Amino acid sequence: MAIQIQLRRGTALEWTNANTILSIGEIGVEHDTGKFKLGNGTSNWNSLQYFTTIITGSSYPITSSWSNNSLTASYLNPISQSLIPSTGSTYSLGSPTNKWKDLYVSSGSIYIGETVLSTSGSTLFVNSSPAVTLNTASGQLEVGGFTASLSSSYSSTASVALNVLTSSYSLNSVSSSYALTASFSLNGGISGSSGIEGGGLFTVTSDGFNYNIAGYSGTFPAITVVRGQLYYFNVSGVSASHPFALRLSSGNTSAVSGSTNNDPVSGLANTSTLIIYRVPDDAPSSIVYQCVYHSGMIGTINIVNQYGTTLTTGSTYPITSSWSNNATSASYALTSSYSLNSVSSSYSVTASYALNAGSGTTLTTGSTYPITSSWATNARSSSFAITSSYVISASAAESFHPFLLA
Repeated sequence: MAIQIQLRRGTALEWTNANTILSIGEIGVEHDTGKFKLGNGTSNWNSLQYFTTIITGSSYPITSSWSNNSLTASYLNPISQSLIPSTGSTYSLGSPTNKWKDLYVSSGSIYIGETVLSTSGSTLFVNSSPAVTLNTASGQLEVGGFTASLSSSYSSTASVALNVLTSSYSLNSVSSSYALTASFSLNGGISGSSGIEGGGLFTVTSDGFNYNIAGYSGTFPAITVVRGQLYYFNVSGVSASHPFALRLSSGNTSAVSGSTNNDPVSGLANTSTLIIYRVPDDAPSSIVYQCVYHSGMIGTINIVNQYGTTLTTGSTYPITSSWSNNATSASYALTSSYSLNSVSSSYSVTASYALNAGSGTTLTTGSTYPITSSWATNARSSSFAITSSYVISASAAESFHPFLLA
């Protein structure tokens, strides 16, 4: 007669609710899942681990239920497939206290976030760009384009720390002639950046629909700049509602030659960025500053030469208010040393001008006559200056001289 052996059994829910303690070697089966556990005489059902049938060639996830069964070398035969975690960016390889000793990678890459580390020969690449190259034959180490010769005093020991060069360190300023010797400290400081070039500063602020410039009275003041000079416009105090721009003329969005950071289309406002204007030698006589949103918010920038206007011999120039400081004094009176040939024929002879005594030409009122060298004998001294208060009337001339005016 055949002997039938039945193991202790129940559904998974029944085992969980009962939470039975199995005797040593006693087997408990979940007949609805096909899983089973082996008792140890002390642990409750819920604390025991399931026994799973492992099939050769199959893949099984390593879950928390494996935690009591440490993986030893006997469990890690050569793997013939990728080792992929079930969830991304969750599990670690090693820990701060339990670290792997060595990591061997052939010609593949190591991905750290978006950064890819790879090698080719003795060169380490970061995102396909060469980062570190070690030339074992010459003893030179090249880091990001900077080549260092390692002397005997800088042997590869723990006393030499390789600091990672970040983008804030400009390697272009270091030449290859700086060989690293024992007298050269790798931990030396880095020089700070140089200041900006000096120039005139216009500090612009906005007040409602007005522009003000520090040091100038009123709104939209006219300012003057000099060709060849450098100027800065600080617009940090300008409201974003009224962006400031240099323009060739009102509404002109063409680029202003010589300007930097200037945007004739969108303007600048409420920013620490300075508008720079190096006035070209061929700059026009004036440009404007203007709000790009409101055309009525506009001021004039006059442009002058550094040394004034060059006068050309024979040319004519108007006497304007800018000459006011050079008042003409009495020392400019005509003396005998003054050549009358320099006086032009633009002096019309009127009835108030009498002929000199003696014979001569009859002068016609309203006509113009050249003053020639024949007048030189009648020298005019400084005591004979003709002013607007000295007018000889026609009647006076008639009684004074025998010749009548025609």
